[in-house]
Amino acid sequence: MGRRGRGEGTIRKRVRCGCGRVWTPTPEVRACPACGAAPAGRPVTWEARYLVGEGPGQVRHSLYAPTRQEVVALLDEERRRITLGEAPADRRQTMASYLAGWLAGKERALRPSTWVTYQGYIARTIAPDLGHLRLSELGPRHVDAWIDAKLEAGLSPRTVSHLRAILRAALNDARRRGLVDRNAAALAVPPRVEKRTQAPMTAEEAGRILKAVAGSEVEAPVAVALQAGLRLGEVLGLAWHDVDLAARTLRVRQALSRLNGVTTLGPPKSADSRRVVSMTRPLTAVLAEHREREAVKRARLCLPEAAGEALVFTNRAGDPLDPSWVSHAFHDRLAEAGLPPRRFHDLRHGCAALLLASGADLKVVSSILGHSSIRLTADTYAGVVDRLRGDAAEGLERLLNLVEAPTQ
Repeated sequence: MGRRGRGEGTIRKRVRCGCGRVWTPTPEVRACPACGAAPAGRPVTWEARYLVGEGPGQVRHSLYAPTRQEVVALLDEERRRITLGEAPADRRQTMASYLAGWLAGKERALRPSTWVTYQGYIARTIAPDLGHLRLSELGPRHVDAWIDAKLEAGLSPRTVSHLRAILRAALNDARRRGLVDRNAAALAVPPRVEKRTQAPMTAEEAGRILKAVAGSEVEAPVAVALQAGLRLGEVLGLAWHDVDLAARTLRVRQALSRLNGVTTLGPPKSADSRRVVSMTRPLTAVLAEHREREAVKRARLCLPEAAGEALVFTNRAGDPLDPSWVSHAFHDRLAEAGLPPRRFHDLRHGCAALLLASGADLKVVSSILGHSSIRLTADTYAGVVDRLRGDAAEGLERLLNLVEAPTQ
C-alpha cells in the first residue's frame, strides 16, 4: 500500500477528490471510493505516517507535504527531534493551542504593533470561535461558516478580511511544518471588500491645512507628513542626524510606536521604507524654525542639545511625542479651522496625490513613499492615476491638433 521511506515511516500519496473525500490511489483502488471519480487533475499531497512510543501508549502521527521529497525531509527532521529527546508535535492539538504557540513564536519576527494586532484578533475572535476544533480537522467549510457568521454579526468585510489573513498566515506555517495537508483559510471564500474611495487632496486643501496648524505644536509634524510623505511613526522617529537642512533631505531609518503605554523605536514598516526623501524649501524653513524652538526648550530643561540621536519631535518635557496625542491635536486644529475631518495618515496620501498631479513619475512617487512596488502605489492611488491618464490623453489630442492644423 504505502512505501517505506527514510526515518521508518510509511510514505503514501493522498488525493483530495472534488467530492471532498481524501483517499490513497493503489493498484486495487483507482477511483474515489465515494463518487467513483478518477484522480487525474485532482489536488495531490503526500503523507508520512509514523509511530511514537511502544505498547498500548503508542501513538500514530502524520506529516503532510506537496511532494514525496518534501514529506521525507519532514519525516527525517521529526525523527531527528525525537532522537534528541524533543516531544513530537501533537497532531491532535486544538486550534487554540496551535495559535497560542504560533503567536509566541512570531513575537520577534513581527513588528511590535503588528504582533499586538494579531494578539488582539486571535484572543478576542479567532480562538474563541475556532479554538475548540482540532488543527488537523479544520477545513474550508469551517472557515466559510465562520466568515459568514462574522459578517452577519456586524463586522465589516475589511475586518473579517484581516481576520482571515491572520488565520491564513498561521495555517501557512502549519502546512510548511507538515502539520496539515492544506490551508483551510486560503481555500475559503474571502469576503468582498469594497475599495475605500476618498477625494484626493487638492493643493488648496493642503494650503488650508498648513495654515490651520501654523504656530501649533503639530505644525512641523504635519508639514513633514504632507510635504515629504512620511507615516506618523516615521515622522516621530526622526532624529536630528537624520535631518540635513543644508542638503534639504530627510533620512527614514526608524519609526516610533507606542504600545501598552510603552514608547519604542524600531525599524520602519519594511526594508523599502528605509529611504532618503528630498524636502521642499518651505518644509526646510519649518524644520529650521522648529530646531531653534527645540534648542531653547532643551536648554531650559537642561537636556543635551538638539542634535545627533535626539528626536526631532518631543513634548514639553523633552520626551517622545505620543502618536495618539499628535493625531488628536491635528483633528482639533482642523475642527477649530472649520475644515473637514482628515486622518493624520491622509496627509501622506495627500502628498502622493499632489506629487502625481504635479507630473511626478509614478516610480519616483513610489520611492518617496517607501512602497515595496510601483504596483502598490498605482493601486493605492488608482483614482488619481486614472484622472492623470485622462489629462495625458487630452494633452496628446491638443498636440496632434496643433500638428495637423493647416499652416497660414
